[in-house]
Amino acid sequence: VISNTDLHATYDLVPKGECAAFDEERTKFLASYSPMKVPLCKSFMHLHIGVPAEKLPKDLPPQWTVVTTWDGPIDAPGKVIVVSMPSALDPSLAPPGHHVIHAYTAGNEPYDIWEQFEDADTRDNVEYQKLKMEEAAFGTMPPPPVCTKNQEQLLVMSLENLLNSIDLIPLS
Repeated sequence: VISNTDLHATYDLVPKGECAAFDEERTKFLASYSPMKVPLCKSFMHLHIGVPAEKLPKDLPPQWTVVTTWDGPIDAPGKVIVVSMPSALDPSLAPPGHHVIHAYTAGNEPYDIWEQFEDADTRDNVEYQKLKMEEAAFGTMPPPPVCTKNQEQLLVMSLENLLNSIDLIPLS
């Protein structure tokens, strides 16, 4: 079986009884009593944007990682963001004068802080907007000491400030 989904979803897509060996493997890796049970992975949040090249520092690398702190587990909420700009290596990936940026981070923030807004209209909800801004304040944190000056300038801008300072274009 070739699949582009996680292990749990792949096993759910293949009906039981289709293949005895596959069923045996499914039990081995997913059964709650199995000593080899594979835990569910947490999700990731991805952002894809097109950015006018003149709005970015000229010497940004094609890929970098932002780590807010070296303390604690690697999968702590808001700890790591990976950013790539593939158009820095292959300009044909973006329209002339633009770059494509892909950033992702683990989507492992505890849900319980958001649960209170589950059935609410949050567009004009002051408490929701305040919490959203507090949680998005990642970009205001000091950068790791290994950053270059231009990376530091980009990292200290919050995502909101970055998006407000550029004209986003749809990439087709």
